[in-house]
Amino acid sequence: MNTYVFKINDFKNRICSRSGGFFFSLAEYIINNGGIVYGVALENNMKAKHTRIDKVEMLSQIQGSKYIQSNVGKCYKSAKIDLDSGKTVLFSGTACQVAGLKSFLNKKYSNLMTVDIICHGVPSPMVWRDYLKSIEKRRNSEIVKVDFRNKYKFGWAAHKETIYFADGHTEDSGLFTGLFYSHNILRPCCYYCPYKSLERVSDFSIGDAWGVNTANPEFNDDNGVSLVLVNDEKAETILGQLKDCEKVKVSISDYMQPPLERPFAQPKERRKFWNYYHTHSFEKVASKYKRDTYIRLILNKLRKRIGRG
Repeated sequence: MNTYVFKINDFKNRICSRSGGFFFSLAEYIINNGGIVYGVALENNMKAKHTRIDKVEMLSQIQGSKYIQSNVGKCYKSAKIDLDSGKTVLFSGTACQVAGLKSFLNKKYSNLMTVDIICHGVPSPMVWRDYLKSIEKRRNSEIVKVDFRNKYKFGWAAHKETIYFADGHTEDSGLFTGLFYSHNILRPCCYYCPYKSLERVSDFSIGDAWGVNTANPEFNDDNGVSLVLVNDEKAETILGQLKDCEKVKVSISDYMQPPLERPFAQPKERRKFWNYYHTHSFEKVASKYKRDTYIRLILNKLRKRIGRG
């Protein structure tokens, strides 16, 4: 395994990406060379779903992180058809989704490239739905778009979502982010995830390059930096062919993150949280568990993580 920090030079596409734009650069390369990309799009109903992309101008649909579970749908079958036809396929997702694809295919394909997200854990889809319904009810307007991390407005380090409404208004919130980082709403299997280690299932593993301020401060301009784990020779060859970017080989020890070591422990108060959740309105849950002071605490922890690597 080799480790890099990475950022694309295209400012617009880096801002639209959640870290340094590595996935966009890789996906653009695959499509420009006649390949197909599978990634996660946020549909009009604000549900995350894997989709097939075969044009560069469509990549914006799957650009940026979605901190919710995606529905793979028929993409495993579709990817197999593409692979069997000789097309190069790039499949992106969580490590468990990549493992699911490989299990489904049941054989190795030299024309398959995989990339997994360094995953914190997958939150409950029910909480996401209740969160959106609560906001729509309060604002009396339909939600038409969600930016899970608005880098353009708040910078790379801030985890704060911006919600766009049909009436043209927007709202900035840290509520869902705070619930997510409390770990109470993660799926039960995430506390026992077998993919939380440096033994990766994909060709590439990518995430935010927390630690860059200490290890490579000259590389950070607060517009996002990708951490790229290159897990095999095929991935190393592809990385060398990506253009219009900056990359520096680094030591993984300077960029270690909890999801690269072990799953997050199940919070002691998780059962209490869910008992309260099922017996109270979402508004009361939000008031009890995610006050502004707690959100600031979470953001401060993230900033400290950036600083100490």
